[in-house]
Amino acid sequence: MKLLFGAAAAVALLAGGSAMAQTAPVQYYGTIGYTQASATLEDDGTFGQDIDLDAGAITGRLGARFGQYVGVEGEVAFGVTESEESITTTFQRVPVTADINYKINGKAAVYGVGFLPVSPNADLFGRIGVGRLSSEFDVTARAGGFSQSEQMEGEANFFAFGGGGQYFFDGLNGVRGEYTRFNLDTDEDEGAEFDSFSISYVRKF
Repeated sequence: MKLLFGAAAAVALLAGGSAMAQTAPVQYYGTIGYTQASATLEDDGTFGQDIDLDAGAITGRLGARFGQYVGVEGEVAFGVTESEESITTTFQRVPVTADINYKINGKAAVYGVGFLPVSPNADLFGRIGVGRLSSEFDVTARAGGFSQSEQMEGEANFFAFGGGGQYFFDGLNGVRGEYTRFNLDTDEDEGAEFDSFSISYVRKF
């Protein structure tokens, strides 16, 4: 993760250096919206099939744009919907059903942002950053009239990148959509990945 944080620091330094070279004032902004995250857990031999996870979160951001082309932003998210999957397999000739619930407890990240103005009211943008994810699994296994439940919580650092676009209806209010790919750094599954799509309201200050 030292390399990832170093990359994020380099992006921030680039943004700061470019800002000093521009005469335009700093533009602050905030967003609030909904994010849908999805991932596929590859089968490790336990269930005999891959597991698809989808969970939703409310996402908020605060950012600063230095001139037209560069900026930085901080992001937090809190889970509001759970992924619910039911899988049936056979263990020692006994049918076993597992109910799996997944939820994002929280997420925090910082990004460097590059903007490409395409009109006075519209921008395309790309982001790269690092952060930390907290999530929760609830697993209930049922077989032969018996059941066993287990709750697991975990945290992981991540490296993220993506992009999208935004459009302002007037000088202050707009809408923003984007895609982000997250690469998780965990002890159990090095290099796990998930994707997210967000739609947000944007407000300039």
